[in-house]
Amino acid sequence: MAERRCVSRLTRASLLASGICTLILSAAEVVNRALASRALGLDRGGRTVVIVLGFANRSDVINPVNQWRVRSGIATAERYRADVVVFSGGDPAGFCESEVMAAYAQELGYRGRVEIEGESRTTEENLRNSMPFLDDADRIAIVSNPFHAYRARKLLRVLRPDRASILVRSFDVRSGRWSILIPLGTLVESAVLLKKRLGGPR
Repeated sequence: MAERRCVSRLTRASLLASGICTLILSAAEVVNRALASRALGLDRGGRTVVIVLGFANRSDVINPVNQWRVRSGIATAERYRADVVVFSGGDPAGFCESEVMAAYAQELGYRGRVEIEGESRTTEENLRNSMPFLDDADRIAIVSNPFHAYRARKLLRVLRPDRASILVRSFDVRSGRWSILIPLGTLVESAVLLKKRLGGPR
């Protein structure tokens, strides 16, 4: 009898935990879909630059988040027939993050023009160091998880308000195992923003 009660409690706890996780991930997905179309300008066509922001690659093997961002960057570049894809990310652990992403894009068969911005360690640095590629752009797409990309677009509006009117949305890869990274990215971004509010580094 006691064993049955124990099993019953474990089952209820598992169902509750599963329900909470589902609720959190569903809410994150709703937020992502809303933010994906915010802080954009008008798509007038023309010369297109796609900026792919890196994420905490701690070895020379590309991590799943950066794999997804590269795939989304390629999808965005192909949708717009981009003139250049800029991989932006510095040297967090003795190697260049953006070089790892560019190599993965080549591995996937992408043959468009690629540029590497390998000095950045923060989102603001990603944008500041990518400015030389943006000056003659007619259309700019920033690729990351939707929450982070939204924050980056808002930041670009502050850094270069003259470029805000040409920001266009990116296109996420949502098939298979990549789908879960979209709501999870929102949770990570929320944690980053909370850390900043509590006085952590930018």
